[in-house]
Amino acid sequence: MNAITVNSGYGEHDLAAELDALDAAGLLVPPDDPEVAGGPVLIDEADFYDTGDRYRMSRVEAFEWQEWAGADQDEAERFLLERDAPAWVFLPPGADLATALEQVRATTLSPIALVELMKATARQTAWSESIRIEAIASFYRQRQAQSGDIPRPSQIDSAGRPVDPERSWVAEIALALKLSKESAGNQVDTALHLTSTLTATLSALRCGAIGVSKAVAISIATRPLAQAAARAVEAHVLKRAPGQT
Repeated sequence: MNAITVNSGYGEHDLAAELDALDAAGLLVPPDDPEVAGGPVLIDEADFYDTGDRYRMSRVEAFEWQEWAGADQDEAERFLLERDAPAWVFLPPGADLATALEQVRATTLSPIALVELMKATARQTAWSESIRIEAIASFYRQRQAQSGDIPRPSQIDSAGRPVDPERSWVAEIALALKLSKESAGNQVDTALHLTSTLTATLSALRCGAIGVSKAVAISIATRPLAQAAARAVEAHVLKRAPGQT
């Protein structure tokens, strides 16, 4: 067995001198310079792409990629979600769904679960919008009833013109919701229509079957029609509305 002799006097200055000598002789190749002939070869992720004569997947890796890519991956996630889905996936909109969603953290969910989360929040938003619409309509009708029961003296604005009480009711809503008077007026018209002629549309909104944009579109499209015709159009549209964009 050969003995190894260790020079206890060899220190950092000796090492530096040795490295300088190797560098002067051209024998020391900097490891961070891949351009030097015979230097290190840098490998990045492109060298592992499945192209040309570069790295190629094994049959097992190719099978896993096929099974988990695109729609196949979505189907697998959907199967797992259906097998062990959180309660909020199936909850109707309302207080229980709001309580369940409060605990959800989107960053921890899979893409398929995130789609279900979007759908659940859309249901909840539609439900809350239906309540807001009912509140607007009820507010307007109560102000209207108060005006009829207790007639107020005619009011004059700063320009000497009589004040329209209906405009002041809309102004109250605009102030409360931070809307322009025109936007508030449009919302009042929609609310009154949905809570009188188009009650089926309001019900669909309340249960989350349609969103508020569809409810508004149905209201605007049927507003010029007589009540019977508007309801006939509503019934026809609502058959397909939940599945349409």
